Amino acid sequence: MLQVEIITNSVEWQNYRTEWNRLAGDRLCRRFDWLHAWWEANQNDYDLSIIKLTTAKGRIAFLPLAKHRAWIAGDCFVWLGSGKACSDDMGILCGIHDTEEAAEGFAKFLSNQSRGSTWDRLDLDGVRADDVGMNRLLDQLHATDSTTQTERRASLSCWVVELKEDWSSQYDGFEKRVRKSYRQCSGFHEGKSIFEIAQTPEQAMEFLKDIESIHQSRWGERGISGCFSSTNFMEFTIHAIQAMWIDEINRPYICRLSSGDIPIAGAVTFGLGETLSVYLSGMNPEFSSIRPGWQMNFSIIQLAIDRGYRHLDMMRGDEEYKAWLGGIPYPQERWIITAPRWSSQLRGRVYNTAASVKHWATNFYAPAISH
Repeated sequence: MLQVEIITNSVEWQNYRTEWNRLAGDRLCRRFDWLHAWWEANQNDYDLSIIKLTTAKGRIAFLPLAKHRAWIAGDCFVWLGSGKACSDDMGILCGIHDTEEAAEGFAKFLSNQSRGSTWDRLDLDGVRADDVGMNRLLDQLHATDSTTQTERRASLSCWVVELKEDWSSQYDGFEKRVRKSYRQCSGFHEGKSIFEIAQTPEQAMEFLKDIESIHQSRWGERGISGCFSSTNFMEFTIHAIQAMWIDEINRPYICRLSSGDIPIAGAVTFGLGETLSVYLSGMNPEFSSIRPGWQMNFSIIQLAIDRGYRHLDMMRGDEEYKAWLGGIPYPQERWIITAPRWSSQLRGRVYNTAASVKHWATNFYAPAISH
């Protein structure tokens, strides 16, 4: 018989850290330290609402959710790690042989809860389009109550580069234009640019401040506020780096590229298993003539190969350079699921209308950006 409960206490959640990470495997954004860092930075805005399921055979599964109250949309369940943190590849945490049972159990529980006015909306971004467990959960929600409304919106893909055993082989596999870009990074080859990896937590914080400045100036050039405009985002990033720094095998690499004494590019990356994930990067637009972005890309690839990683996950974002570097796209979606109650569906229609008007107004009054 399935047993289901909701974990609402952070101390209780920490008791499952070992089991949680075992089930998360090498998926960076599903790991305990990643999600707990997000919770530490955002706990004033959400209620912890992790659904824990115990199967008939005594095995555990988790659905990592948080809840917040929206004025129009009502009570919303979102992923832990949502918002500006942009967590990727989110889903059910369970053993591979428990996927179907867990998905069906979570769906039944959510359906029962929706009738009791516990939630109005599930807003789940960063779901892999082909995630077996999540697709099974969605099917079961509709099977339980056909009036449940679902919208699956295409989101930004994740891009993964398969790494060769050495830089020479990787370089030979690049497209002609990418090899040309590598040759044109003159400062990179002449030693005028210095690529550094933070060696201590204190140095990592120093580099992170430079990355914040670089990243914000790049977006500011386009008239857009970057992710660091949120104090919660910086707090989350600091917590994540500090929490993962203690692991000698799976650790963050905070990278900075400088020209003289001036930082011209930076990146926040995390190593886990056979994958190095590039979570955040930026380049100083004032130095675009010497291609700091390309210099950083090539440096990170060399770093990943030197450290023995087999995959470079450039994470979400459909920038053209990711395909040029040989990245393979993995489509993601944002799922918006409205509870079958009439009040929830009315809230959903009002919310969608308001969001459409806001989107139109933002685009209409947005300043022109020259490219």
